[in-house]
Amino acid sequence: MASSAGQKKEEPEEEEEKATDLDELSPLKLSEQRRSEMLKTPRKMSIQNSVNKISSALQEEDGFASSSMMGSTTATHQFRINRRIEQSYLQEIQSMSDPEKPFNLGDILENINSGMQVIVDDDFSLCFKRAERRPWNFNAYLFVLWLLGVIIRYCILFPLRLLAMIFAILSALFQFWLWRKLYPNDPQKLEQWELWSLQLCVRTIIASWGAVIEYKGVPALKKPNQIYVANHSTMVDWLLLMYATPFCVVGQLHPTKPSIYWFQSVLLKSLNCIWFDRSEQKDRSLAMNRIKEHIADVSKPRLLIFPEGTCVNNEYCIQFKKGAFSIGCEICPVAIKYNKSFIDAYWISRERPFHMHLFDIMTSWAMVAEVYYLEPQTIRKGETDIDFANRCKKLIADAAGLKNVDWNGYLKHYKPSERVIDAQKKVEAEHLEKLYQQISKPQTIIDQTVGNGVVFVGNQDKSAQSKGSKKKRKSVDQDGAK
Repeated sequence: MASSAGQKKEEPEEEEEKATDLDELSPLKLSEQRRSEMLKTPRKMSIQNSVNKISSALQEEDGFASSSMMGSTTATHQFRINRRIEQSYLQEIQSMSDPEKPFNLGDILENINSGMQVIVDDDFSLCFKRAERRPWNFNAYLFVLWLLGVIIRYCILFPLRLLAMIFAILSALFQFWLWRKLYPNDPQKLEQWELWSLQLCVRTIIASWGAVIEYKGVPALKKPNQIYVANHSTMVDWLLLMYATPFCVVGQLHPTKPSIYWFQSVLLKSLNCIWFDRSEQKDRSLAMNRIKEHIADVSKPRLLIFPEGTCVNNEYCIQFKKGAFSIGCEICPVAIKYNKSFIDAYWISRERPFHMHLFDIMTSWAMVAEVYYLEPQTIRKGETDIDFANRCKKLIADAAGLKNVDWNGYLKHYKPSERVIDAQKKVEAEHLEKLYQQISKPQTIIDQTVGNGVVFVGNQDKSAQSKGSKKKRKSVDQDGAK
């Protein structure tokens, strides 16, 4: 009994010793503050740093505030931005490489660390990645249910929803014609009834999609100098907000596409939307003036802007462009969250055209979403436009349960050129060539620590060996003489 008790006492002591040994071998634990600092620290020689620098510099230039609020710019302007980003990146690489500094093998660790961070902390591609659907565990019973669901969605729901959308648009056009006949000399009543007809059309289309939308909060009291901002996943976002109250949008005019131009100039005429031509810099600056005039008039519909500038997968909230936050008006944040168990509303415009995106929506079971109307925000004393935009972005991300990241949406369609890809390779090749030249020189010594010793390579090694043999011979001759 005594021996067993002694063994029991020894066991916890051994466990404590093992625990202390494991603590010594385990990696150093970081505090939450230090961990957050490391996560916020950007990687060296990254395209992200160059994009953030150039975008912040361009936002200070004239005309960029308007274009940043309205999406991408012309091909020439986009080429100019790409060129400045690459120049900034190449200058950063050149500053990191010092030709007089000796190259050590340990310098490779920085590149390995940067590459590992790209793999581990790759939250940029996750912002624009479509959620993967789990495959069915097919058997005889589930296959019958799956086939029945396909028949219901594609052969019953889709034709009915398509007919409902066509009927809603045609009835809205008929009502527009009727209001123009009834109120030819009263533009105020004409616009009021056209807005009612347009909102009825939107509600009919949304209801035909089996929409279950939960609105949390109410829109802010309408007053001058007020802009609504929301996260962006699809063009359908505007319809969800339009379902509750009319919203004006800002976008590019498409006179070369008759169907879209008719939709903009006829169907949405009563909303007083602000259309502009991206091919003309003057038109973009005039659009900013029209925005200021629109928000100053209370009788016009509310203005809605998507400051992300691109569609995101409704799981992340990326960087807001500061254009809408630099006017000095009141910002009303709106958060939109879709339930992906019923529908994946994320639209990748370069992979799927909009009519096929509508087909995906209309063949889904239902559209379930939550819309959060948050408290209006104004810029604080000592707060910059960028800080104001980040604060509103955080409110939207927290309300919709999105991950708040600082990635610039411009990177979504940015493709680095070959000179950017080969820039870092060229620097490392020059370092390796310099190291090879140092090894190949006849009178050089390369010290390479292996364990606690030093290895000598080159002619100096042979001379050291010859000196050592001469000393040994002298000592042997002296011993013989004695």
